[in-house]
Amino acid sequence: MRNLVMAATGFIVVGCSAPVPQRVVGPLPVVPRHGYLDVEVPRTVSLDGVVQGQLPTTVDVPAGHHELEVKIGVQSLIRKPIDADTPTQVPVSLPMATLTIDHRAYGGAPLMGLAFEPGEHLVEIDVDGVGRAQHTVTIVEGKLTGVTFDWYNGRFVATAAPRPIPPNPYAPVKQ
Repeated sequence: MRNLVMAATGFIVVGCSAPVPQRVVGPLPVVPRHGYLDVEVPRTVSLDGVVQGQLPTTVDVPAGHHELEVKIGVQSLIRKPIDADTPTQVPVSLPMATLTIDHRAYGGAPLMGLAFEPGEHLVEIDVDGVGRAQHTVTIVEGKLTGVTFDWYNGRFVATAAPRPIPPNPYAPVKQ
């Protein structure tokens, strides 16, 4: 049985050239408690006053004269007339909203369910050609805090509020 050894720890070692893993004695490492953070920059596109979706998206434009509008939050950022001879599709996007949290880059918005240690954290947003802003948010252990950056009067305004934690889609279903 020299080629297969089953250690008390549950590890299987093939051959005897590798040392048999030893059970760790003592307390388990402490995992820091954390809260969660959602960050979003609501950017929508409308055609003739009807919301078509979040950016980036492709808008189906029927033949005729129309107005395309891009909003950040509730304020209009771009309004553009479109004259289409035939039905067409128009791709619409804005520069990505780049997020930095505690001076560490996290990519583009939205970001959902990031885990952070409880306490204050600096959330910064930068949208090329539009503007930048920052907001200090307090993360509470075991809670979800949402930060929304809206566009008002030519600048970003941040609001932070607690949100319900969404259910885990992988949790077992109780019968």
